[in-house]
Amino acid sequence: MNRNAIKFAILSVAAAFMVGCGGGGGDDDDNTKNDTSPTVTYSNYSIKVVDDAVIGAKISAIGCEGYSEKGSGEYELLNCTQKPTVIVASGGTIDMNGNGQIDSGDVPMALPFTLDVTQSNTEDRFVVSPLTTLAAEAKEDELETLAIKLGISKSELFADLSQYENKKEILQLINAQFIAASENGVIDMPAFLGKFKEYLLNSTGNDAKGSIASVIDALKNDTDAPKIFGGIGFNGFISEAESLKDTGLADYYESKKSDPTKTVFIGYVYDEILADANVSLFIDNTLVAQSKSDSSGKFTLEVDADKIGDDKIIKIEAVLNGYKGDNVKLVSFLTSTQIENLAKSRVSVSDLIDIVVSNVTTAEYIVAKKLNGGNDFTDTDTLEEKLLEAQIEKAEKVKETAALIKYIVDTNATQSSSADTLAYAESKLDTNLTLDLNATEQQNIETYKTEIENDPILSKQLEVTGESTAAVTTLKTLYDQGVKEFYMVYTEKEYDANGNEFYSRKYTKITFSLDSIEFTDYILENNSWKLRNQYSSNFSGSFDNTGTFYITDPTTDLEKIWLISSSKVFNSSLNRNFNIYLMAHALYKGHDNEFYLSIFDGHYEYAGTLNQDIENWSDFINIYASSYFNDIGVLNSDGSTTSNYWSKWEYFTINGKDFIRFYSDYDRDTRIYALDYTNKKFYKKYEYDEKFLDTPIYVIASSDYELVEAFRLTNDADFQIFKDYYEIHKENESNIAYAYTIQNFLERLLEGFETSSSSSSTTNPPTSTLDDTILSNMWKRNALTSPNGGESWNNGENREVTWSTTDIVGDTVNCYVLHDDPSNILDAMSNNDAVSLTNAITSAIWHKFATDASNSGVIGIDPSVMGGTGNAYLVLTVSNNGYWDISDGLFSLNYNNDINLTDYLVGKTFYIAVTDVPNKHVETIYTRTDGILQVTWEESGQTMEELFSYTIDGNILHLTNTNNPNETYTMEFSLMDGKLLAKDLGDGSVDPLYETYAEAEAAL
Repeated sequence: MNRNAIKFAILSVAAAFMVGCGGGGGDDDDNTKNDTSPTVTYSNYSIKVVDDAVIGAKISAIGCEGYSEKGSGEYELLNCTQKPTVIVASGGTIDMNGNGQIDSGDVPMALPFTLDVTQSNTEDRFVVSPLTTLAAEAKEDELETLAIKLGISKSELFADLSQYENKKEILQLINAQFIAASENGVIDMPAFLGKFKEYLLNSTGNDAKGSIASVIDALKNDTDAPKIFGGIGFNGFISEAESLKDTGLADYYESKKSDPTKTVFIGYVYDEILADANVSLFIDNTLVAQSKSDSSGKFTLEVDADKIGDDKIIKIEAVLNGYKGDNVKLVSFLTSTQIENLAKSRVSVSDLIDIVVSNVTTAEYIVAKKLNGGNDFTDTDTLEEKLLEAQIEKAEKVKETAALIKYIVDTNATQSSSADTLAYAESKLDTNLTLDLNATEQQNIETYKTEIENDPILSKQLEVTGESTAAVTTLKTLYDQGVKEFYMVYTEKEYDANGNEFYSRKYTKITFSLDSIEFTDYILENNSWKLRNQYSSNFSGSFDNTGTFYITDPTTDLEKIWLISSSKVFNSSLNRNFNIYLMAHALYKGHDNEFYLSIFDGHYEYAGTLNQDIENWSDFINIYASSYFNDIGVLNSDGSTTSNYWSKWEYFTINGKDFIRFYSDYDRDTRIYALDYTNKKFYKKYEYDEKFLDTPIYVIASSDYELVEAFRLTNDADFQIFKDYYEIHKENESNIAYAYTIQNFLERLLEGFETSSSSSSTTNPPTSTLDDTILSNMWKRNALTSPNGGESWNNGENREVTWSTTDIVGDTVNCYVLHDDPSNILDAMSNNDAVSLTNAITSAIWHKFATDASNSGVIGIDPSVMGGTGNAYLVLTVSNNGYWDISDGLFSLNYNNDINLTDYLVGKTFYIAVTDVPNKHVETIYTRTDGILQVTWEESGQTMEELFSYTIDGNILHLTNTNNPNETYTMEFSLMDGKLLAKDLGDGSVDPLYETYAEAEAAL
């Protein structure tokens, strides 16, 4: 099935998720990355975050690279490539006493605040508040009613009501519900806000107090509402929300004030509800706090905030001895980085689901520990790596181990003897990750796996939504590195002219830019890829400052796309690496009216003809209540259909236009039909079902077109395996374990790929750091004679790398070209420091262009094998005996002219990482068009600024401090792989200029 959504061809994981995607084809162009970047105008926007003023918050906005805090709830969004469409403020503290300081008179923030900017009429100054958060859940035609129910005007939904004492209470009354929900373990915030909004719209009140009281009563009687809290914290929320009627708002806020020197953890002990458990919190194995779980399993732990610190391992341990005959011990492991990133002093389940200490968190720890060789964790990097590996690569083993623990805890039959559940489960799993189960356990494991899958808390803990592994952490990082195109292969069931079933081979190409995303789709016909124009599309969108890409085009599904992990596959036949990426995408916002009305402007997939006698909805339903409509079937009056696939239908109108929506029990999409009575047409469009809001779908992609060719050349037997994966797993697109199964298949496909077409050169050759053992012997200075500095080599030329075999002793050599900042290497060479030089070399990024070549003293090459463009390259030659030398100076690749520094710098913003001062920081460099270069950075919570007048002479930049004319600098600029390097001719230091703040921050 094809559909007009964010067309991520999910391989067999979600092959139903196909639409206007594709790209590439068999042309050579698909093997070369397009490094042309669009010209983008950057803007800043003012934000105010209020209940009272919210200070210390984190601001995220689609299309903006960062933010600065101005004080008193004021913030500025920085370097936005477009006007923001969604702004989120998370963490921080409500400044109740108005002194601008975070102190014991303040209340910590709970749920994040959101603003849908498209609902606001302001252009450059936006308010983010509890009111805008509720409004973001509403459609345009619901906003007026929402405001009336709260006793305000529509425009006041987006105003700063904290300035008016008689209306500030509305903000705080709503936020009090958010605080109560957060501290009682709401796990599905979109569902909570959605229900809150619906019941508010349907309330009988005409002011905030009456309407919100009506909402709480409705939630209390909603049998589905407890699921939003995982079934365990709902009663606590209702009790706390109802108590507001008696305690009053002022007393409630007073009770929520918090000591900023403390960090409070509010969580649950859960397998089933486990009351009276002893709960302990350890930081780097030191006990720092203890408490007991209450009747709902809830616990509160308070710890001195300064004990959390940097790079600390946090363990929460729950012990309940003698429970149904067993000694229950459950654990959950966190890191101090996770806590610090929240910017909150009260951390609850709504912030981190793993503050629920459960059989799943315990199983994740057990599997991660086995992946670590059975060793305990002593550093956060290893802990994060192994936990993520357990969650992604060993998800099924985590589930099995969790099911074993749940079986032990939930049943009266004692399984663990004198051991606690943690020790017992750990003893059952060997280092090969094989569970040694007895017959009774084996019989029950599937039952308890199913219970975990159906449990709202435990199933959510099995989801993976965290950051990726390795150095590449976000899609924006990949984009900044020039990786802008991704390929996904998939298969779909088709029928030939005779009605015979077969499976086609297809692929989707996705291309990111700073302000859009393009999908193009191809199908294999007669062993060639054919473009499917009807399924190709381009949507507006942008990255936010977390590196996630958001589609913002209101005519399509509003989805976010983010990176989970990355891996490399080495193909020994081709002597090169291929890249595989595990990504996720999810609907982040419901559909506005424009999504539906745009159908009449041509945003649909298919147009059909209506019966000519139909003039209105009454005519339509009279005809199709007794005859087939399109391929759906008969529309029954009870909302059902005669279709086995499309089980329900509903009718709705927008601005006088009639629509029908069809639901399927087998698909995430609904099907929308717009009825055009005037032209006797109907138009079909697919819509991502909003009940799956924020539910991730996992996809596997490669940035290498060779995946497409490997898929084309796959033999029938392997294609049958791939097709079987699709048939088995297509209903499990949100289960990461199935995604990883597909990833393994594609990795094997690329490892065995052999075709001459795949070896054509690219502008982004495989690169990596070097193994420390490669340079095992002496540095033979001056042994390498070419290239040795000053050369200019171009693709297509015949060039020679030469060295002395008297010094570089061995039978064979490997040759590498630097694709990294050369400054540390040059510094070490200038100091004649072999140890520092070795360290600098092995920590840099290199591309190997000659492998096990004969040690003849010369290799003839075409410089295209080095894969570079710029004037800052070095060659390293290493023998199999470990003798080596490196170019004495920089040489150029495909670089024939001096840099036109005006084109590169003026009117643009760059970032540098300042690491040679105690306060390491990122500086923002903006070269203005008026002859002034502006430098800004953050220091002690303040934005600092220096201004320099500048002149440009070729690739030389002359700077003079406008406040101190005696402070001057002369900077020489060079290029390496398209990246600017600035060399201070005064002290010789070299700094890369980064295009994003995040990239510079990562270099600190």
